[in-house]
Amino acid sequence: MRLLLALLLCLFLPLTASAWEAETIRVVDGNTVVVRKTENGEQIRIRLYGIEAPAMAGPDGKSQWCSQSAKAFLETLLPRGSKVEVKDVEIDRYKRTVAVISSADDKVVQEEMIRAGMAWVYPKYCKLKEICDPLRELEHAAMQQKVGLWADKEPVPPWEWRKSTKRAR
Repeated sequence: MRLLLALLLCLFLPLTASAWEAETIRVVDGNTVVVRKTENGEQIRIRLYGIEAPAMAGPDGKSQWCSQSAKAFLETLLPRGSKVEVKDVEIDRYKRTVAVISSADDKVVQEEMIRAGMAWVYPKYCKLKEICDPLRELEHAAMQQKVGLWADKEPVPPWEWRKSTKRAR
């Protein structure tokens, strides 16, 4: 029993130990936001853990269908100046903080994006079961209800869309 408790603490402690408060400065795209830490005013670019929204304009200037809608929806969840709680998960290869963000009304932003059909669960990077399993359930429900990007008969995930646009060049 003690071993199980110790294991559970190891799994959940990193998420709860690194939570901090911030204020939204701006939404960059459907899965990236810039916030200002409450404690010291530092601005941090955050990549939302576990999800991938339709891709914004790449080098060729083309954006993926629904990318502007995803960004606009995230802006409604995190308007400029809104208070948020940030739970660090990791630092990605681009040196961005990857985190779970909760709004002032305790809504988990990733869950709301998936529920509205504004993003996919990102299978390559969504590995923490306690976060990703509920996201997958919400994604399945959004697919069934054909909301957001799921209104398209065959929506193309951004990771596949980027590959196809690179091949087309």
